[in-house]
Amino acid sequence: MMKIKLLLLTFTIVSFSFSGCSKTIDIYALGSAHDIDGINTPGYWKNDVWINLSTLDDLDRSGTYCITVNNNNVYIGGYIKTEKSTWLPGYWFNDKWIELPRPEGYGKAAVDTIEIYNDDIYAAGFCYDGEGNRISGYWKNSVWQSLLPLHYDQVALNSFSILDGDLYWSGSPVGYFQATDSPGYYINTNWIDLSLPEQYTKGEVRSVQIENGDIYALGYCLDSSDKKVPGYWKDNIWLELPYPKSRDYVYVHKIALLNNDLYAVCNRGGYWKNGEWINITQDSEHSYINNIVIHEDEIYLSGHKTVNSGFIPSYWRNGLCTELESPIPGNDYSDIIHSFIVYEYFSNDLIQNISRSVSK
Repeated sequence: MMKIKLLLLTFTIVSFSFSGCSKTIDIYALGSAHDIDGINTPGYWKNDVWINLSTLDDLDRSGTYCITVNNNNVYIGGYIKTEKSTWLPGYWFNDKWIELPRPEGYGKAAVDTIEIYNDDIYAAGFCYDGEGNRISGYWKNSVWQSLLPLHYDQVALNSFSILDGDLYWSGSPVGYFQATDSPGYYINTNWIDLSLPEQYTKGEVRSVQIENGDIYALGYCLDSSDKKVPGYWKDNIWLELPYPKSRDYVYVHKIALLNNDLYAVCNRGGYWKNGEWINITQDSEHSYINNIVIHEDEIYLSGHKTVNSGFIPSYWRNGLCTELESPIPGNDYSDIIHSFIVYEYFSNDLIQNISRSVSK
């Protein structure tokens, strides 16, 4: 069976509104396929059909981390690896690779978030300096700008977004999970410190969302036994989301609002609705859902299902599951899916509204 590893980072609905035009829904799953020799072919599924992305001559290693859509153009951020093991940062604009310049003396670099704001292209990611330190930052129209953290020598971006010209971003000390005794996030270069409830020792913000004018900082806290307690801060007030089973690695990836209901997902096979956990699969412990978007009263979830020794990339629309096939039939190596998009538009795209989530 094809082994497919799934790490979903982005889930997006892009809608275009124009009277008198027919509506079309396209579904994108961003990923990269590894053949039996470990050669990585970047690409994505569009409406369940795999589409390869172009690569540079003689460069057979690449990675794709994020995707966004603006004015019917597709932007996919990541890197291409040279024969000298150097990661070249950049993005695909539709199918054209655009390399971004690294600061002088910097080495390995990559793009893991793409934002379009007022026709400016923000590509957030990281570079490694000459001493091997990871420097997080972003390219604005191909010009690099470091994001220097106040609390750590090195920081890994957890989220990056733009609202009304302000940058909202969260970061943690370099490492997969790095809770601290002073969790928070940034607005531009201003640190927003979040209150830590007395019963918890540390916390971490994994993503920042702004919904209806309220700021939600999503993540987890650590209890006295260092177990993760999923939840979020809403306007600096912590709200716990109890998970029905004890799992050390459960945390909140994404929220979505519908009327007065709040939905949230973590890295398990279900979601919370107003604090109540709901399974979407028969065996939620072997499924992974990390993104949710609600659009026109429809609930979209993305993740994967585990079958035997492999992962099947999947998405759910109002509970109905669609499984994606491997782009390399018969290969038992590993494919990786990074991002998922539902792209909804009208044939005449004069008016554009975007609803997007980013989760890592």
